[in-house]
Amino acid sequence: MSSESPFPNLAGHQFMSLTTFRRNGIAVPTPVWFAEHDGRLYVTTQAQAGKAKRVRATGRVTVAPCTARGELLGETAEGQARLLPESDAARAYQILLDKYGQQFTDVVSRNPNAHRVFIEIAPAS
Repeated sequence: MSSESPFPNLAGHQFMSLTTFRRNGIAVPTPVWFAEHDGRLYVTTQAQAGKAKRVRATGRVTVAPCTARGELLGETAEGQARLLPESDAARAYQILLDKYGQQFTDVVSRNPNAHRVFIEIAPAS
């Protein structure tokens, strides 16, 4: 990540707490793997996962570095998330693969029948 990153709070971290918001405003944090590319963050999840549904509904998120169990390790930043179209899935997959390597492939391939979606997070404007 460059020093010009809009998410400097995540520099050097393997996990981030992705907090999505229900329509009623209730926050739901989830520790996830992420990768940054060109000022955007990329995450993958199963299409029917709660975080994907909440991104579809509101797009409002916060991100913060965390442990694999979700314990926060730094400051929170606001973001705006969207589900990527299928045409951008291969690029997002590659961005995550570049960061996590074979470990990422192993985790994603554990459930080959699951339909995965990719989430792109931009800094909040």
